[in-house]
Amino acid sequence: TGGLDRTYDESKNPFYAAGAGTADAPSPRMVEEFGNLDNGFAVLKAAIKILNLHYPGTIGQVFYLNSDMLFWGAFKIFSRWVADRGSIDFKFLGPNGWRDEPISRLLDTYSPEELFQEWGGSGPTLGADAFLARAVGHYEAGAEARARGSSPS
Repeated sequence: TGGLDRTYDESKNPFYAAGAGTADAPSPRMVEEFGNLDNGFAVLKAAIKILNLHYPGTIGQVFYLNSDMLFWGAFKIFSRWVADRGSIDFKFLGPNGWRDEPISRLLDTYSPEELFQEWGGSGPTLGADAFLARAVGHYEAGAEARARGSSPS
């Protein structure tokens, strides 16, 4: 897993805690239609609805890699209430027995060259902590640029 199988506490996400998911929505109409967008599940639900309405049949499968059991259980329960999932097949992949299938099942859909090494492919490596550090650095640089009133690079 390259060190990426970690617990993520969404309540500590400063983006969602500040209400930015809802505040940064492209229009008030979107918030009226989708409601609060200040958590990952709400954003996922809105994205699925948008994809099904405007791009039907575009996405056939969504893979969740190394999710924790809490997210898996919540998704299994709440996804039954998301009536308009369309024909998207959701799979939870990882090393634990409660997940749907092992990560190696990605090779049934993608060639080894298309997958990161941490996911069983022969493509580039994510570099685990280095990847996360780059992602956080990019996020922080964008936040600083917006605070200065300029566009992030």
